Amino acid sequence: MPVPEFQTFMLPVLEIHRDGAVHHLPDHYDAIAKHLNIADEDRREMLASGRQSKFENRIGWARTFLKKAGLLEFPSRGMNKITERGLTVLNQKPTRVDNKFLSQFPEFVEFRKVTRTPVIVKTPPITQPRHPKKFWKKGIPEFGRHLFRIFWSGSKAALPAFSNDLWSSFS
Repeated sequence: MPVPEFQTFMLPVLEIHRDGAVHHLPDHYDAIAKHLNIADEDRREMLASGRQSKFENRIGWARTFLKKAGLLEFPSRGMNKITERGLTVLNQKPTRVDNKFLSQFPEFVEFRKVTRTPVIVKTPPITQPRHPKKFWKKGIPEFGRHLFRIFWSGSKAALPAFSNDLWSSFS
């Protein structure tokens, strides 16, 4: 079976924590894969970025959403523990835990409301590229005058005849 979307992982992840102990989730990847009938080959399938497997990524998202709903807590880095609310949910014997199910919890609703401020990148308007003749007529002389002024200061005496001719062409 291909790796399902992350919401499918929520109930199995929660079930692993039923005992109330602190768990390191990667220790339970095999059990989760077996429960969801995910083949080893499918577990190794990578995200487009190539940095993480889809399987691990989806479990990570499920874990995060369960925390935001108050069903799991993270007592230390990489460690998870079920909360009282999580145990109450498991005792209800749900057939599926997903975003719709988690929407009954105000913390989760608040988490989902958070809007991300879009980054606005101001780009210059798209213009037609200059024709080479226009570039040579306008761009190069302007650039040349600027460079000339930079280098001309203090070096007038070093290039008497040449610099006078050159200076007159930019003035």
